[in-house]
Amino acid sequence: LAEKGDAEAQNNLGVMYAKGQGVEKDVKEARKWYRKAAAQGHAPAQINLAMMYIGGDGVKADPAEARKWFTQAADQGDAEGQVALGMMYALGQGVEADLVQAHKWVTLSSKSGNANAVTALEQLTGKLSPEQLAASARLVKEWEDRQPTPAPAPAEPAAKAPEPPATAGK
Repeated sequence: LAEKGDAEAQNNLGVMYAKGQGVEKDVKEARKWYRKAAAQGHAPAQINLAMMYIGGDGVKADPAEARKWFTQAADQGDAEGQVALGMMYALGQGVEADLVQAHKWVTLSSKSGNANAVTALEQLTGKLSPEQLAASARLVKEWEDRQPTPAPAPAEPAAKAPEPPATAGK
């Protein structure tokens, strides 16, 4: 499936190579498969690839490249990508430090119930002025407003009225 372009299979193969599960550990192969899946918009692969660039795992550490992949995952609404991107903004890692952007991304992630984001949000909130918090809230709302609304759940088919029994003759 991975060879045929299935992004989830490509990411899974990348994980296998990264961890040496069922295959010999090979971070270059892991990166190759993560990149293929990430290029198709597969958020878990984007995060896995970003983590390689953050830690310099089998690649030259490149925070800007990591930010690129975290941003793509975050823009899709991926809570892990959002908290990671928020922390990059908070720390000025691969991007100029910006506590308002950090707060925005961590807030979005925390709304998905991400425990790391909830903890980070508590720490970040105390570092922002009321004006910065208001700016972050505006950015969160703008981001949320741009998201497609989920399609309504299909309505249950109406129950058919029972047909009157057929009468035999009059």
